[in-house]
Amino acid sequence: MARIASAPSERAEDPSPIHSPYASITYSVPGAHAPPCVAVPVGVAIVLNAIVRPWLAESLNGARRTSFTNAKSADGWWEFSDPVRTAHPAATSLLETSDGAIATAGIALAALVCGALLAGDSLRGTEERKRG
Repeated sequence: MARIASAPSERAEDPSPIHSPYASITYSVPGAHAPPCVAVPVGVAIVLNAIVRPWLAESLNGARRTSFTNAKSADGWWEFSDPVRTAHPAATSLLETSDGAIATAGIALAALVCGALLAGDSLRGTEERKRG
């Protein structure tokens, strides 16, 4: 029966480390280009919410509305008068969309792009294995 060493002085040091026969194999990580596919759409959503939308709303005299969902979370959008909404339908439609919806769209786009890139990597890997 094996005895378990309890004191540090009783613990045996392993004189020979285990060498794996697979140590020299290198693996390519599928989707190595995934960070840019996440950063770009999310970055665009952040720039839209932080810079572009407030600037555009100010130029159209929009009124900022905020909804507090709890003590730590709030969502915001802008409201416009009917003449402004009629004169600038695309801009007011973008600005009347909530900040959270814009951020969610950026995250969803990032997930779709990463999924497509990973699927492409997987298909290319399958084709390479069949060839060689």
